[in-house]
Amino acid sequence: DFGQDLQMPEDKKMVLPRIQYIAERTGKSIVLIIEDIEHLARANNSVSATLLNELAGLFKNRYCVLCTTNHPEEFNPQLLESERLGGRLIFCPLPNEQARRHVLEVHTPLMSRQLGLELFDPAALSEETGIRFETGQQAREYILSTLAAKTPGFTPRYLQDLCNRAKTTLMGRIAAQIGKRDGLTESDLASMSFSLADWKKAFEDVLAVYNTRERLEEDERLRKFVHPGSDGLKPAYGFNGHSTNGRSQNPFEGQVL
Repeated sequence: DFGQDLQMPEDKKMVLPRIQYIAERTGKSIVLIIEDIEHLARANNSVSATLLNELAGLFKNRYCVLCTTNHPEEFNPQLLESERLGGRLIFCPLPNEQARRHVLEVHTPLMSRQLGLELFDPAALSEETGIRFETGQQAREYILSTLAAKTPGFTPRYLQDLCNRAKTTLMGRIAAQIGKRDGLTESDLASMSFSLADWKKAFEDVLAVYNTRERLEEDERLRKFVHPGSDGLKPAYGFNGHSTNGRSQNPFEGQVL
């Protein structure tokens, strides 16, 4: 809608006038989020110049504008001028092991509530691993820590998918054990819990459709673009240029968070 709005005459625009109207009515500060900004802001895009003007107007009206992109090399570097996006480009990397653990911790309690099960049996896991677990929480901590360590390159979406596939595998295993294809009831699920095999299968299923190596390479490409030269080598990415005094005109320099 915003892209179409940029191509309309001033008296036909709807998106920004409506936002301005809401701001005036509520007296609230405005945070405008534009996703995948490269679609609007490629240098050869017909609306790129209009977008630059609109962003300058938003800045003057004290809006806070946040834009997201996976392809910063494609958008017009003039977007980063101080009167538009403030010259700040923030690199949001893939989640590290601690962050992956937090994501998994969010989704496993949801699964327990949905199924009405504890899902992590300390006795069963102790038998499988040879490690003694006293409580279901300890068993859960072991599985989540193991998964977090083995999932570099996983985005939150695929960590959620991992949990969902483990639940599907668990349900399928229970159905096969009792000879019931569908219509499982709470009594059918009683005393059931995850096995390591359930999580292993879920992990393998996700890897079959998700290229973690490609995602990690893309993450490194973006890191080098946002922080050119951070690897000690001549930067291959970023907006580079040279002024008459020999200093780089990279608009990110000294302003990158």
